[in-house]
Amino acid sequence: MSLDTIMNLQITVESRALSTESFGTPMLVGYHTAWIDRLVTEYAQADDMLDDGFTADDALYKAAQIVKSQNPCPSTFKVGRRVVPLTQKVELGVLNTTAGFKYKGTIGGKALVYTVLPAATPTTVALALATAITALAAGAAAAALVGIVTVMTTAPGTVLDFDIPERGLSIKDVTVDTTTDNELPDINEEDNKWYGLLVVDSSSKATALHIAGWTEAHRKIATIQSADTEVLDATVLDDTFSALKGSSYARTNAIYHRAIGGVEWLAAGWQADALTRDPGRATWAFKIVHGVKFDKLNQGQETALQGKFASHYTEVGGTFEGHSGSGEYMDTIRFIDWVYSTMRSTVLGLFENNQKIPFTDTGVDLLRSAIMTVIQQGIDVGGFSATPKPSVDAPLVKTIAAVDRINRTLPNVSWTANLAGAIHRMTPVRGRVTV
Repeated sequence: MSLDTIMNLQITVESRALSTESFGTPMLVGYHTAWIDRLVTEYAQADDMLDDGFTADDALYKAAQIVKSQNPCPSTFKVGRRVVPLTQKVELGVLNTTAGFKYKGTIGGKALVYTVLPAATPTTVALALATAITALAAGAAAAALVGIVTVMTTAPGTVLDFDIPERGLSIKDVTVDTTTDNELPDINEEDNKWYGLLVVDSSSKATALHIAGWTEAHRKIATIQSADTEVLDATVLDDTFSALKGSSYARTNAIYHRAIGGVEWLAAGWQADALTRDPGRATWAFKIVHGVKFDKLNQGQETALQGKFASHYTEVGGTFEGHSGSGEYMDTIRFIDWVYSTMRSTVLGLFENNQKIPFTDTGVDLLRSAIMTVIQQGIDVGGFSATPKPSVDAPLVKTIAAVDRINRTLPNVSWTANLAGAIHRMTPVRGRVTV
């Protein structure tokens, strides 16, 4: 029997400022063959994965290290196995053809260096870079066409790290992903006792949209990161972050980070930090993610990201700001999920722990009190505001229709409470100095 048949709980978050079950456990999803007899395994430490068949070079292991590097960190995390491997595909766009300009970066942990020759064109530079990348023997092959270098892994299921400075080359993950939306249901069917989703083997737009679409319907959250240069451009409206905003995905948040793979799992560390906090007690803004480098962004790029409801990670302020694709704050989404789950279990517990709840005003008061108890817990952790005073309304039994009393259904119970919110900005701040 569904809990909804006992209590059909409906919560609406009303916010004038925005247009538009475990809450501490992350799930890392990616392809691997360390074990193949199941789809999910829970771990307490990242190094436990090494005992289970993973290697120190596996993307899942490196992401798990970042999860456990946060302070505090989740007590446990889960690894979900993608059955079908993806072939990582990244496009690098030539931006500078000035003779003597030096391209630098790392791919697969190996240094890429190329100096532009005289009379170069985007095509000739792309061809030279493709040759240089293939020669790195980093596990990828590269091809060039009209100023674009396409880099593809030679072994499906592997994740190469890319750390390409923005100056000189644009970057875009174009990995084809037709499996995530099919495999997530199987993982969740085997084990649904987790809350935060992190997919590690692709950061492409296709993967992001699969993740967001699935998450939206399952009362969980997902965090993605993208190194795509176009997300930093306010004039580009078909990038990954714009697509998440355009679909108003309320359960997926996105953050820009220059690097792909390696140890640069910003999304994993950011979400891990957030999941350790009591729902309602902390925002996702102003956090330092241990083990991950800061990005250097100009004001225009930061503004572009904020306009797309995406976040960034810089030395000034750490993570900022923590919106989902719908524009709602992720701490609000998580807090409301906690309220939903806690209120359902509290009311169900009242039914289970009493021989019966009489259909009298006294019985109605018991249910009203149970709901108010959860609201008070929300106030205690800082999710709800104590003023104005929250309320729980229920009808007097004498006003309830006979058919509802006969069917033992209590109708028209409602409650109201104000979110406490959080302060992220002060503007303006005026001061006067006198002598």
